Amino acid sequence: MLSGENDFIGFEGYRALASDPIWATSFYNSILYAGGVLAGSFGVGLALALLLNESLRFRNLMRGLFMIPWIMPSAVAALLWRWMFGWGEYSVVNYFLYHLGLISTQELGWYAFGWSAMLALIMLGIWKTFPYALIILLAGLQSVPSDLYESAKVDGATKWSTFRHITFPNMSFPIALALLGTFISSFTMFDYSILVTNGGPSYATLTLSFYTYIKAIGGMLFGYGSDIAVSMVIVLIIFVVLYIKTIMGRRV
Repeated sequence: MLSGENDFIGFEGYRALASDPIWATSFYNSILYAGGVLAGSFGVGLALALLLNESLRFRNLMRGLFMIPWIMPSAVAALLWRWMFGWGEYSVVNYFLYHLGLISTQELGWYAFGWSAMLALIMLGIWKTFPYALIILLAGLQSVPSDLYESAKVDGATKWSTFRHITFPNMSFPIALALLGTFISSFTMFDYSILVTNGGPSYATLTLSFYTYIKAIGGMLFGYGSDIAVSMVIVLIIFVVLYIKTIMGRRV
């Protein structure tokens, strides 16, 4: 960068990606993390949205409390998760699991194994992103005309049939928005991977965003880091286009 000398290599960087096992691993990790967070946060958000749409006591207070994970800084949430899923007697999660009889010892290192480290990150992602789905789905529920529910009640429809034939069809756009936003934010996750697990163990939690940082900033390979970032953009474009076409096709 200082000398101004550079060599244009065309598509050689993208050819190198195809034979880079670490890129393949980080791509798989990003898809796995995004899929887990997408399913979990949407499920939790939808359940809480249905609950908070009812006439409950302290409903407004609960709505505010459920927004706390979303507004909490990522660095604070990462440090909190490292403490909760730590090792030995310092792990709050292990303490409760042990006293519930679910594990035989408190010396369970969540970040020592690939599957458990990824599971911990997915749970962190769900906890941080479910308020996003909650607020969008709750707004969608409140936009459904009330006369539809009154007609269904007169006809003797059950709660499940009312949800299936009235609520769900009238929430196609909020559901699509919640799923799309959650997937994009999860697929591009960087901060939790570096702050909680540092991409380990053995690249088990290394994401594409973190790998981009390692190559471009850590290794000063700005060209290769850019190639990794472009590959992320291409994947997101393909997903968004296919997803929007699917949603629009169903609506038509």
